[in-house]
Amino acid sequence: MEVLNEKERILMRGLYLESKTMSQLAEELQVSRKTLYVWRNKIKTKIKPIWGNTQSS
Repeated sequence: MEVLNEKERILMRGLYLESKTMSQLAEELQVSRKTLYVWRNKIKTKIKPIWGNTQSS
Protein backbone atom coordinates (compact mmCIF):
# COMPACT_ATOMS: atom_id res chain seq x y z
CA MET A 1 0.00 0.00 0.00
CA GLU A 2 3.03 2.30 0.25
CA VAL A 3 2.92 2.92 -3.50
CA LEU A 4 -0.55 4.45 -3.19
CA ASN A 5 -1.23 8.05 -2.27
CA GLU A 6 -3.69 8.99 0.48
CA LYS A 7 -6.70 9.35 -1.84
CA GLU A 8 -6.01 5.98 -3.43
CA ARG A 9 -5.72 4.34 0.00
CA ILE A 10 -9.06 5.85 1.03
CA LEU A 11 -10.64 4.49 -2.14
CA MET A 12 -9.22 1.00 -1.62
CA ARG A 13 -10.25 0.94 2.03
CA GLY A 14 -13.76 2.11 1.19
CA LEU A 15 -14.28 -0.33 -1.67
CA TYR A 16 -12.67 -3.46 -0.30
CA LEU A 17 -12.65 -3.20 3.49
CA GLU A 18 -15.82 -1.20 4.08
CA SER A 19 -17.76 -2.54 1.03
CA LYS A 20 -18.89 0.91 -0.04
CA THR A 21 -20.07 1.69 -3.54
CA MET A 22 -18.42 4.18 -5.86
CA SER A 23 -21.47 6.42 -5.43
CA GLN A 24 -21.18 6.37 -1.65
CA LEU A 25 -17.47 7.15 -1.78
CA ALA A 26 -17.95 9.90 -4.36
CA GLU A 27 -20.47 11.59 -2.09
CA GLU A 28 -18.27 11.21 1.01
CA LEU A 29 -15.14 12.47 -0.74
CA GLN A 30 -17.04 15.13 -2.69
CA VAL A 31 -15.67 14.05 -6.06
CA SER A 32 -17.37 12.61 -9.11
CA ARG A 33 -17.68 8.89 -9.72
CA LYS A 34 -15.63 9.44 -12.88
CA THR A 35 -12.78 10.76 -10.71
CA LEU A 36 -12.94 7.64 -8.56
CA TYR A 37 -12.72 5.43 -11.65
CA VAL A 38 -9.62 7.39 -12.74
CA TRP A 39 -8.11 6.82 -9.28
CA ARG A 40 -8.97 3.11 -9.47
CA ASN A 41 -7.25 2.78 -12.84
CA LYS A 42 -4.15 4.49 -11.45
CA ILE A 43 -4.18 2.01 -8.57
CA LYS A 44 -4.31 -0.90 -11.02
CA THR A 45 -1.35 0.55 -12.91
CA LYS A 46 0.67 0.98 -9.72
CA ILE A 47 0.04 -2.47 -8.25
CA LYS A 48 0.33 -4.52 -11.44
CA PRO A 49 4.17 -4.60 -11.30
CA ILE A 50 3.99 -5.64 -7.64
CA TRP A 51 1.48 -8.46 -8.08
CA GLY A 52 2.58 -9.42 -11.56
CA ASN A 53 0.50 -11.83 -13.53
CA THR A 54 -1.66 -13.68 -10.98
CA GLN A 55 -3.70 -15.59 -13.55
CA SER A 56 -3.01 -19.29 -13.71
CA SER A 57 -2.51 -21.02 -17.03
